[in-house]
Amino acid sequence: MNPIFLAQWMKEKRSPIIIIVFMSLSILVPVLLGSAFSSDSAMTIDVFSDVELSAEGTEEWLDQLNQTEAYVFELLDEQEARNKVSNGQRELAIQLFSDDYRIVASVDHTNLQAIEQYVNKVFMNELQLRYLTNELGHPDSIRDDIREGMEDAPIELQTSSIDGTALESYDMGQQLAIGFTLFMVMFTIGFKINAIADEKTSGLWNRVILSPLGKTKMYAGHLSYSTILGVVQIVTVFLCFLFLFDLNVAESPLKLLTLVVLYTLSMVALAMLFTSILKTPEQFNMVFPSVIPVIPLISGIYMPPGTITNSFILWIAELFPLAHAMEAIMSVLLYDASWNDLMSSIAKLLLLSTLYMGIGINLMERGKA
Repeated sequence: MNPIFLAQWMKEKRSPIIIIVFMSLSILVPVLLGSAFSSDSAMTIDVFSDVELSAEGTEEWLDQLNQTEAYVFELLDEQEARNKVSNGQRELAIQLFSDDYRIVASVDHTNLQAIEQYVNKVFMNELQLRYLTNELGHPDSIRDDIREGMEDAPIELQTSSIDGTALESYDMGQQLAIGFTLFMVMFTIGFKINAIADEKTSGLWNRVILSPLGKTKMYAGHLSYSTILGVVQIVTVFLCFLFLFDLNVAESPLKLLTLVVLYTLSMVALAMLFTSILKTPEQFNMVFPSVIPVIPLISGIYMPPGTITNSFILWIAELFPLAHAMEAIMSVLLYDASWNDLMSSIAKLLLLSTLYMGIGINLMERGKA
């Protein structure tokens, strides 16, 4: 086992370009695509007014809309706002009327519903106040009374978690960062495991087996090296996230390390299954990079939890380690999940590792026979 492990390390030492590229992409892509680590920053929304709405009326609506930390509403010229939407610089824009609004959007994206709910709430509250002031008169005093009543409300609602702590909002930025890191390590592991098929095709495997090294040690050397390499890649990227972007990956290091090791082991097993089905390295290099990018989509890595509701797609996602690892890691990062909470994901990762590894080695040996 040790000679095979050292041989793989010497190959990596002579040409480390693959692991460097994949580690760099794991860090750069989440930052470049969507500012994954700025989830606390407010979303900017362009606003333009109807020609019949006065400047004073526009400022009043802007003041009402900007009473939130989630969004920043900025007044723009109508043509400029529409151009930004059509060019993809903004997801949407809002046209203001005296007593109504209109959302201008090029596509139906995930933020549209939340923004529309907020804007609708602001307009409904303001229009109700206007109705009361028109009916009762004395608009300024009525608004002041309502504002005082809201500050000293007779009933207050508070939401908290089961243990009494404040509810944490779901951090989509962390999900994108962690998900892309786990996605990139699939390629690293896959191409390293493909070395087994390469050695078998070239005849090197048979020559080594004739030496004192047995077949079991050959497999163990390749698989252990790929597993350790995958773990080192993920841990290195996580540490970069910790020191560069203050991602809270250091609060439960033992839990995270356990999940990372199990995920890497299950991905080694899955790559082994691919290698045994695809007989030559050329077939692997053609099929594996085409299939792997579909797994994050099926597993819902790029979407908020609960977006995928199709039962068949959810069942397919259960067959891949990525969905289980992401669920467990996000539970640790966001909710400080206990070991008991993680047992289901850990058991599934162990099951997939055993199943795929057993089938993969069996098929590879049968193919050789």
